[in-house]
Amino acid sequence: MIKMEVNELDGSALDWAVATAVGDDLDIEHDDQSRVWLRSTLESSDGVHELFTPSSNHAQAGPLIDESGIATRRHSSGTWYAMLSDDLGDGVLVRWDKHTVRGGQKYGPHSYQVRKRQQRFTGSTRLIASMRTLVASRMGPVVQVPSTLIAAPTADSTVSA
Repeated sequence: MIKMEVNELDGSALDWAVATAVGDDLDIEHDDQSRVWLRSTLESSDGVHELFTPSSNHAQAGPLIDESGIATRRHSSGTWYAMLSDDLGDGVLVRWDKHTVRGGQKYGPHSYQVRKRQQRFTGSTRLIASMRTLVASRMGPVVQVPSTLIAAPTADSTVSA
């Protein structure tokens, strides 16, 4: 296992962290080309354990985004921002600040001794930014992932293994 900041997670490592955050164990499979498949251990209605790729599969990520109340927006540069909708507040004009002390963890007796938590996560796609937000909101800003998933090519979810 290796410690990684959530905002650096991508591909299989991000998918694995999402599964961990939502309570699903995954079987990690490798092929002869060192590609990685993550299969859900949860039984589906047809008895098939499907590939788990929420960072690139909207059918899997969409319900998680809705359930978690994750809001997204696309910057003019093409970068996607995501954060929990609760963090946006109910105001008409909303700021997409990266840090907030609301809900932060105190490390001393004084009100200013609060560790800021990252509330806004970015990604090259809406799903990557959203899944980073989901993982951080449930597991914190740093997670441990299997080292075999770091920089491993992800198998295309349309390929049957």
